[in-house]
Amino acid sequence: RRIVHHDQEEAALLQAFTAAKALARVDMAQSLGLVYGAHIQNLTGIFDASGNLRDTAASTAGQLEQDRRAALQANCFSAVFFGAAKASFPLRGELLKQWSWLIQHSGDEHAKDKVRDHGSSKSLALWMNQGFATTSPGACNTFVAASAKVS
Repeated sequence: RRIVHHDQEEAALLQAFTAAKALARVDMAQSLGLVYGAHIQNLTGIFDASGNLRDTAASTAGQLEQDRRAALQANCFSAVFFGAAKASFPLRGELLKQWSWLIQHSGDEHAKDKVRDHGSSKSLALWMNQGFATTSPGACNTFVAASAKVS
């Protein structure tokens, strides 16, 4: 009985993937890209420095802002990679359309818990589009940006 149920779930997942293949591809790529961005932060010491800023924040709101700065930067680094890797992973056409949709629907306001720790869709779009367009990690310095840009 479990095998039948598992086979049904697998079939449903396959059908959903086939119906939204472009979205599935960019969602998987974005997930890997975010981990890559966090890895860059770890290698460069940004992750530790961000943690220090969070630990010394005067309030929970200040801690959440530091969390958003770090998360938005990691997403921006991800977008830098996608912009630089256009030849091997071209985000254009349907892939670009689905990537843009994903960004617009991935902000904190869409999270079930509504915790403001990763950034709004507006801020996510700002940083990801900037990283993608410039292909420069230097364009991702969320830690000097005004608070309104890391909402």
